[in-house]
Amino acid sequence: MSLKRSVVFTGLAAAAVTAAFVLPTTSMRSPVPVLLADSLNCNLSQYKAAPGLTAAVDQDALVVSWSGQNGADVRARYGIDGGKPVVRELAVRKAGGQWTTLGRNLIPEYHVVSGVRRMANDQANPLRAAGIELTEDVINKNRWYAFWDAPLVMPGSQELQDEAAWQRARQGAGNAGGRGGRGQQDPQAVLQPNRTVGPQRTPSEIRRADASFHATSCSVKTDGASLIVTFPGLSR
Repeated sequence: MSLKRSVVFTGLAAAAVTAAFVLPTTSMRSPVPVLLADSLNCNLSQYKAAPGLTAAVDQDALVVSWSGQNGADVRARYGIDGGKPVVRELAVRKAGGQWTTLGRNLIPEYHVVSGVRRMANDQANPLRAAGIELTEDVINKNRWYAFWDAPLVMPGSQELQDEAAWQRARQGAGNAGGRGGRGQQDPQAVLQPNRTVGPQRTPSEIRRADASFHATSCSVKTDGASLIVTFPGLSR
């Protein structure tokens, strides 16, 4: 499985294999030990200087500064250490004050877990009643709309055992209402989460991967009132 996406400190955006930091919105990882710095090759051809938002290469770091709230200044120093993009420093200062460091040597980490979506029976039954054949194309289209689908929950899992115990407690109390409006269910049936079309889930359907970085350069692009700092080289 190849990992092709643009990794953003504030989220994920579809793109080629890149890691991108979007400013001025920023989040951080926990500090890590000091790493060996790589030389920085950064393309600023799509960057346009603007009041309160600047970017410049300073030796082995890309320094981005912007104006915060109430006259505060914010500064981020980006670099590449061992092929990984890193925020060497994130700092802020009040108007006329001293710089305060919020974090140093912050690196992004991405862990991916995937499963197989299935079409729920409460979707399939109305289609059958309407005379619509559940072809592979119909199932593949509708399985993405399944509300109760849980691709990572296996039959007999602890989560389902807890659900079954909750159902027994509700039934013992004489309450017919179910969690989330699902209504009363057979506690034993809950242990087999096959309210979907197709065979039971198996652990082999779950795939896990950790992203790695092999960055050798960066680029800065002006995007309206923001800057996008991109580090190509994200892979599985």
